[in-house]
Amino acid sequence: MTTSETFWRKTLSRGLLAAALALGALPALACGPYYGSELLEDRQKSLDSLWAGSFDYEARRLVPAPPGLTYRSTVRGEWVSHWSRKREVLEEQILGPDQLGQIRRLYAMPSASDVVAAPNDFRLPQSAVHYVAGAVAWYAGELDQAEKQFRQSAEFTATDNAPWPILAQYMLGNVAAAPLLEDGWAIAEEPKARELAQARTLFQRTRDRVRDGEPDPLSLGVDSLGEEARILFRADDVEQAFQLYAQQAAAGDQGAVMSLFFLTRRARTDRASFEELLSFPIGRELALLYAYTHFDPVQSSGRGEFWDAYRTVGSGPRVEDDQRIKREEIVGMMLESFEALEPAELPATDRLAALSYRQGRYEEAARFAALTDTGLSNWVQAKLALRDGRPDAAADKFQSALDKFGRTTRWDGQNPLRLSRNPGCRVAAEAGLLALTRDRVQKSLELLLTAGGVYWLDAAYVAEHVLTVDELVEVVSRLPENLPQLPDWPRNEQDKISLERIDAMDKWPFFASPVDGVFPALKNLLARRLMRAGRFEEARDYFTWSSLNEKAGRYARLMTAPESETDAERADRLLAAAYMTRWHGLFLLSYETRPDWAVYSGNYQPRLDFGLATTGSGTSELLLSSREVTADGTPQQLPHSRYSYRYTAAELANLAADYLPKDSEAFAAALCHATAWTLQRRRDIGMKYTNRYLREARRFDWHPTFGSRCPQGLFEGLK
Repeated sequence: MTTSETFWRKTLSRGLLAAALALGALPALACGPYYGSELLEDRQKSLDSLWAGSFDYEARRLVPAPPGLTYRSTVRGEWVSHWSRKREVLEEQILGPDQLGQIRRLYAMPSASDVVAAPNDFRLPQSAVHYVAGAVAWYAGELDQAEKQFRQSAEFTATDNAPWPILAQYMLGNVAAAPLLEDGWAIAEEPKARELAQARTLFQRTRDRVRDGEPDPLSLGVDSLGEEARILFRADDVEQAFQLYAQQAAAGDQGAVMSLFFLTRRARTDRASFEELLSFPIGRELALLYAYTHFDPVQSSGRGEFWDAYRTVGSGPRVEDDQRIKREEIVGMMLESFEALEPAELPATDRLAALSYRQGRYEEAARFAALTDTGLSNWVQAKLALRDGRPDAAADKFQSALDKFGRTTRWDGQNPLRLSRNPGCRVAAEAGLLALTRDRVQKSLELLLTAGGVYWLDAAYVAEHVLTVDELVEVVSRLPENLPQLPDWPRNEQDKISLERIDAMDKWPFFASPVDGVFPALKNLLARRLMRAGRFEEARDYFTWSSLNEKAGRYARLMTAPESETDAERADRLLAAAYMTRWHGLFLLSYETRPDWAVYSGNYQPRLDFGLATTGSGTSELLLSSREVTADGTPQQLPHSRYSYRYTAAELANLAADYLPKDSEAFAAALCHATAWTLQRRRDIGMKYTNRYLREARRFDWHPTFGSRCPQGLFEGLK
């Protein structure tokens, strides 16, 4: 037996065992707020780096799906993970209580002959009786008796209410395959060769019956591809085995994806086996796919190949560093072997281009990307154009990539450890970043909005801190008719809170991402920006919730002085405005990002500066737009006082005090509230009101708690 043969047989048993265990060993997803994409945080890195693809996504598309076969993860709508439990659920669904009790008693009998001899009191189908007899013999290790009973069951035609003939046909293949899976046999032995051919014929017969229309509620036609692949690995027919696993994956079976992954990943530890993998088409595709999706790029540090493997399908058999062929050596082996191929024989050239780019082989990346015209190849060409200092060409390629990817492509959609990634969203976001660095600020915002909710923080920063308010009004006026939006990542039911419920509960509608998409979020952002600019009536046109619209109208009336009013009336109006600003400012006046972080309802303050931080090397390396740079050449400073509306409220209360008698309790109380709203976060501002109180106000019995507990009666008539 050759080294390669030994390798594939050992890998088969280890890999499939790990695949079987992996889904049961996945950790729970962490909870917490969405922390932003950090697209703008390191702009050079964002434009230099290229996403790794998804092994899960691409492995399902290596070959066409087998005609007439479909994998179902549910049994008549019920999700079940274990094969034997699927069969139990199926029987629970199609049998009445009496028949279900009878079939369970038959499964518990000691031998196949006891099953056949038992009275059929509740008229179970004969195909079910013979199938149960075969199952009892199978678990007892009596293969001849199992084969006899399964064959008798398989002679019937499966129906919706009697699916056991298909189950029996599938098990006939397993009975024939059982001797082939024993350790120590060699395929050159003639009897084993006959058994191999027989098992393959029986598995093929399962698929033929399904294609001919017999119901297959347990997807055994698809499963038979994997079972046949398993015995082909034992026969060292590696190419055909990989082909069958690829067909099984194309039919939708996640277990086949895991098998392909583990086998490919294990091959990268053995030179002879990896060279064998590169000797046939499906092997080349898998070797390339693994390297593209799991090798760290040279443009940025990653968390390592093992972590990426864990991210894909679970931990599986760990491959230690000292057991691996070095990454650079593997890439060199692949590219060298591909040199001898005709262009038509090359594996996916867009993935070749992406792998070459991520590994710093830019000439090869350009050559391979030019051989095809896909979203990925255009994405690579955009990156290469940026490296060559051709931003116009890069922008064109970004647009081509976005058009090619479309608005529905999702990577890692089946991955329980990650939210699915939309490459079209990422391309749109990077194109928006490029537009920003070139001072095309409105185009930048439109592209970032097109990228969807994942990049909402980046879009909100541009909308609040780069565009003028009139430019923002102009962008919003074009939405959504002229700006198609890419879908956001899937949301759970809690995220899908209806606007009516938000309105009724008067709750802040955002928590880390827009509830109803980026366009309503942008309109509310604009409304608050207009409110801060004093353009109150104009702002009301953009609030998308009626409760906020009503509050905005009331606030506008409070902030607009009538033609004539007494000092007492003015004080009351300003106090009411102060109260409303303090307790409704998050809804009406706050910044979406810095300094208020309304996107997190003001409850969380991430350490994001949107790429404005310098490290002493000036601004040229930060890729800032001209609007983000001050006259002296330094990055602009964003507002930094969190809860900015509280300071507005405090100043309104201080202004109201100007129109109140200084010896009145209302005067002292107004300054008390102004202090309480500001002192803890900005002592310098809070002390300004405290000092005025100490200089001008009369002392009342609540004086010892000034600035912490203030009289509430001041606002009783204003709430």
